[in-house]
Amino acid sequence: MAFVNMVAAIEGLVLGAKAGIDPYTLWQVVKASTGQSFIWEAGARAILRDRLVPTFTTELACKDIGLAAEMAEQLGVPVRMGLLAQELLRAHRDRGFGGEDMLTLVKDVEERAGVEVRGSWREPTDGPSR
Repeated sequence: MAFVNMVAAIEGLVLGAKAGIDPYTLWQVVKASTGQSFIWEAGARAILRDRLVPTFTTELACKDIGLAAEMAEQLGVPVRMGLLAQELLRAHRDRGFGGEDMLTLVKDVEERAGVEVRGSWREPTDGPSR
């Protein structure tokens, strides 16, 4: 489920940026809404800060989501979103990102959209400026 959430967070960030929404502002709005999740708060923040150190590699994500997809197939449970996330992660791995953090998938989405969200973090202010 985390991988599906991660793909949605990445796509949401890039879509918002392409539509002209400041990525940091979008992060704050979603964080305060029903779209909030650990992936959104921590993962999207890491993307916006462009701090994508390998804490959970794309290769490991492919292994884990592959195990879940195999179990779903054996049990006859349709997991269409999971299979799509698996496809995207495998393609990203096969592009040479296997040893990098799974959040680097944002690079593929940014490239296809022609917009970059990485590095757009702003440190929050404590109150109105004087």
